[in-house]
Amino acid sequence: MTDQMKPAQPPQAAAPATNTMALVSLIAGIVGLNLVPRLPSGAAVITGPMVRKQIAGMERSDGLAKAGMILGWSGTLFGLCVSLGIVIALMSAIRDPGMTPADFYQDRLARRAEFAAGGQPRGCRPARSGARLRKQMEERTP
Repeated sequence: MTDQMKPAQPPQAAAPATNTMALVSLIAGIVGLNLVPRLPSGAAVITGPMVRKQIAGMERSDGLAKAGMILGWSGTLFGLCVSLGIVIALMSAIRDPGMTPADFYQDRLARRAEFAAGGQPRGCRPARSGARLRKQMEERTP
């Protein structure tokens, strides 16, 4: 008889459903931060705010969208820093293949000191005034 007299439990509220786009934003942010910085990070940056406007109130999905958006921006920033480093390294290698970064820095300091002392910087040709240029052109014409 005691088994039949159990009090009924109140119905539990269903957990809010997770928005699929919020999950896509989070996954794209994680993939963009770890594997390929460009494309997935851009997707996370775009879908994050879209989802946050769309759901407006579902706490769980809002957190996922915000996390995806933050990871997307982080991946984008990381990708830009890596790209900038690659460009600087390539420019340095093209300029003088045997020059180390420390040598490059010392060379730059020497050039600045030479320029500050009033000398013509190495690697630069003197500026031509208009009169001087006309005179040179007249000399060349027959």
